[in-house]
Amino acid sequence: MSDDALWITGPYGVFVAEDHVVALANALKRAATECSEVASVLGRLSAPTEDPWASLDWQVVSRHARRVEELGHEALRLAHALWSYARASADQERARVATFVAPGERLFATAIAGLSGRYPSVEWAHWGLPVAAGAILGPYKAQDTIRVHPAPMGPRTPVAQATTVEERILRIPPSHTPIRIERYAGDGGVVSTEVFIAGTSDWGVGHTSNPFDLESNIALVAGLGSASWVAVEMAMRRSGVKEGDRVTFVGHSQGGLIAARLAESGRYTTTGLITVGAPLGGTPVHGDYPAISISHTDDVVPPLGGRVEPTRSFGISRHSGAALGDVSDAHSVERYAKTAASLDGSQARSHLPVFSRTDATTRPSYFRATREVDS
Repeated sequence: MSDDALWITGPYGVFVAEDHVVALANALKRAATECSEVASVLGRLSAPTEDPWASLDWQVVSRHARRVEELGHEALRLAHALWSYARASADQERARVATFVAPGERLFATAIAGLSGRYPSVEWAHWGLPVAAGAILGPYKAQDTIRVHPAPMGPRTPVAQATTVEERILRIPPSHTPIRIERYAGDGGVVSTEVFIAGTSDWGVGHTSNPFDLESNIALVAGLGSASWVAVEMAMRRSGVKEGDRVTFVGHSQGGLIAARLAESGRYTTTGLITVGAPLGGTPVHGDYPAISISHTDDVVPPLGGRVEPTRSFGISRHSGAALGDVSDAHSVERYAKTAASLDGSQARSHLPVFSRTDATTRPSYFRATREVDS
């Protein structure tokens, strides 16, 4: 696996392959179809009739028709061989997870429980990072008083809806205003919303005044609600988003985990999901909408979600290109935007989900959030 190659995981782990393998398999399949069509045309010409084509050597035409048909079958065999390789890679990955990742995760969870002094009340065979996260929080409650505040920032002129994965990632806001919302009026007055969510901005341990803190991160990994999740939904309501509305969610790190939970909540008509650097392990996608999850192999955050559950999302991974040991750079939005640019330009892009868009423009809304903490 080369560092600069994009590796694509299909929905439910049906295949795992480099982007060039995916593109080549698709090209071979198209070539096989075209060869079959050409062979069919040549086959019809190989029966001589009294017409201007009668001077043709019909035996030669027939021979070429058979050869084109053989080339088509050969291209199809190669395409099937490549997909078999990809499926075998997926089987090997599942075996690796069962043999090494799951037991290793249980041991890691045991170490975390030992350090925190709180042990999960489930059988050890079912321990994992989400279970350990829940034990760390203890009797966690997310019913804090959360407030969202409009933030006067961003472009003063209307913007068009993003067209590429890179554009959407670059619209993820900075951590001090972690929520950006765009509302587009489409044909027939149907409004589409895009919600962009930043990651963790406060890594302090304990209950802080910032909803996007480590506590919210741990709660989300544990499968619980979080103050940051509440803040995003409050901002959506202030922007006019109602249950059942069409929404595309885009998020980085903790914001990606919130995006996935909201997309799967069933409260909205999810039209797309893009996450980068998010610990999604225990938050699989089951809905029928375009979904892409991007992670860097040298980013320490995505594995913190635990082993990856079967999902409908397309997974994209590669090395970030950051210097060895620079975990902050490997996790940065900027690095993920560069990976997204490679994805947009990849030959395999046509095999991946397409996100709908309108020609409308809008002025983005930004929000910051606070949590009231008892003194």
